[in-house]
Amino acid sequence: MGIKFVKGLPSEVKSSPGNSLRFDVYESNTNKLLEVHADLVVLASGLISSPDFAELQNILRIPRSPDGFFLESHPKLQPLETPTRGIFLAGTCQSPKDIPDTVSQASGAAMKVAELLATGEVEIEPLIAVVEDNLCSGCRICESVCPYQAIEMENKNFEGEEKNVAKVVPAVCQGCGACAVACPTHAIDMQHYKQQQILAEIKAAAQ
Repeated sequence: MGIKFVKGLPSEVKSSPGNSLRFDVYESNTNKLLEVHADLVVLASGLISSPDFAELQNILRIPRSPDGFFLESHPKLQPLETPTRGIFLAGTCQSPKDIPDTVSQASGAAMKVAELLATGEVEIEPLIAVVEDNLCSGCRICESVCPYQAIEMENKNFEGEEKNVAKVVPAVCQGCGACAVACPTHAIDMQHYKQQQILAEIKAAAQ
């Protein structure tokens, strides 16, 4: 069909006599500088994520891909949801998209939000972190490693002595287990997956 592909980076596009366009391109396969005259030049601009995405990520606690866009929970099963419940994706915040894809995704995200508002209450997974208050030393390590800001410190009275202990916010906790792994005193366990339960399963399997 007379189509020619040239692998290389074009230079600045300039006008030339005869109402045509001219640009130079270094062809990497032959190591030659080619001069191309064209009637029409179409430039495809790359789309990059906004610099404000980093600040927004810290506020919403949602992950980003290596190229800086926000990540969905699952590309096939949950393409609109993020790991943080109640936060949905629509448009080019997730990846470069054209207008039809953006509109259809925005409609789907709007329906997800409408579904939450219509039910009046939100069901959460029971697999969340739980804290054993008497083992907690108040070191705040769990608070620093939690990616969802689901742990806060609470002042409690133990035998007449005030001490800070970790408290899990159930509505925010996503059950990732980062706090349980980081806790130096083993004061945090995952509900229904406590260490004693896991060890009991291992012993039963070994028998």
